[in-house]
Order: sequence, then structure tokens, then C-alpha cells
Amino acid sequence: MAADGGLRLAWQPAPTGEYILLDERRIRGWWRVECEGKVRQQSPVGFGVAEISGRGGAKPPPAGATGGGPLTVGDEVRMAEEAGRSSSRSLLQAAGLPAEPPPVLRWSGRIPGGDGTGAALVAPAAGAGPLVLHVGASSDALVALARPDDATPDDTETLTASRADWALASSAVSTSAELMAVRVPARSGGHAVLTDQLLVVPPADAVQVVAVFPDQPGSQRASSTVIDGAAVLQLPVGLQVTVQALDRRPGPGVSPAA
Repeated sequence: MAADGGLRLAWQPAPTGEYILLDERRIRGWWRVECEGKVRQQSPVGFGVAEISGRGGAKPPPAGATGGGPLTVGDEVRMAEEAGRSSSRSLLQAAGLPAEPPPVLRWSGRIPGGDGTGAALVAPAAGAGPLVLHVGASSDALVALARPDDATPDDTETLTASRADWALASSAVSTSAELMAVRVPARSGGHAVLTDQLLVVPPADAVQVVAVFPDQPGSQRASSTVIDGAAVLQLPVGLQVTVQALDRRPGPGVSPAA
């Protein structure tokens, strides 16, 4: 992992040419497929399904949270915080990335304009690197990897029913601890998908976030007011923009997003 939070991968050709056979007990790293000189697909080794289980790493729920009644907002947020830390560790390990020092909580609460579900944003202690948004109290989570039209899920009724109470998770790469952005996941049957909502967690003194096109200074694409430490921008998945956090003084913070 580079200092700016990006991945630097050293690829090696498979000796078999057309397939890879890995028989180590604990496998880390990435694989990719090239065809006619173009990368067609790549993914972390051992992370082929869009779900994670953090039951082994998450702390027990708060006292009173298992009494059978509905969770309070406070309890749900606290459970989302613990589950988010566990999800982050699981995803880091699956991708072969260092999980130490442990990821830290950057924001928690209810996503502005959402359905009121407790959520937590967890990121590396150093700031730069992979971050995880965990939405919901469950330590089991469906991971959003693609837009609804790009996803290829198994939407059987049995699968959907068995995961009805699972949380949702999404990830991104941050270059700063001061300004972070990640897609909000949504449920679609028995899997999770990326949405056009971009959650932005700006510096504490920010009052508004805006998105502009990188090659067109001043061309504002979307804006949103910061509420309880976060804001949501409506931006299509894949659109290249620069996110800026504005306070009452000139000189916004800047972060790229897609």
C-alpha cells in the first residue's frame, strides 16, 4: 500500500498460462485476467462472494440490545461501529492488506436522507487507505461491489430471506483523514448494490460539500449541507468528480471521488 492510500501490485504471470491453482492454507493477494493486452477482471484472492461474516470479531451487543424489542438508535449505532471495525478487518485480510494498526472509527450516526439505520465509517488510523461504510447493526454484511445493472447475484427467495437482517457494506480508498467519500450501499434482494448516493465525511468545521468536474474549475455538479458530521451527494456511479468541503472561510478541502 502506497503512502497515498493506493495499491501498488506486482503482477507475475501464472506458470500454467490459462489458470491458477493455489493450494496454500492461507492465501493472500490479488488475481487478474488479461485478454489481448487488456485487463478483463481482477479481485482479491479468496474474496469471491459479496458477503462477510464478522461474528467472530465483533464485540457482544450492548446490554439490553438483545431483549427482543427494537434497538434504540444509540444501541444500533454502537453495534454498527463494532461491526464496521470487524468488517474492515475482514476485507483487509481478504485483500492481503495489513490490518495493523487496527482501523479506527471516522464517523457514525444516521446517513442524511436515509431510512434512519445506524451506520459507521471505519478507516485506517493513518487516514490514507481503504475505508469501509457499514450500515446496520448486524455483524454479517452484504458487500456492494457493483451498480444494480452490473451486479450478477443469486436472487433465490431462500437466499434473500436468509439475509434479510444482514447489514450492508461498501468500500472506497481515501487519500486523507480529513475528507472521506464512499458510496452508500442498498439492498436488492439477497445482495447489496452501489447507489448514486455518495456519503461524504468532511472536516469538523465544514458546513457544505460540493462536487465539481476536475477539468472544469467552478463547474458545480452537486452540493449538500453537512448534517451531524456528514453529507450525501447525488452522483451517478462512475462519474469522475472532485469533492470539496466548504466552511465559512475560503479554501476548501479537496478529495477525488467516483
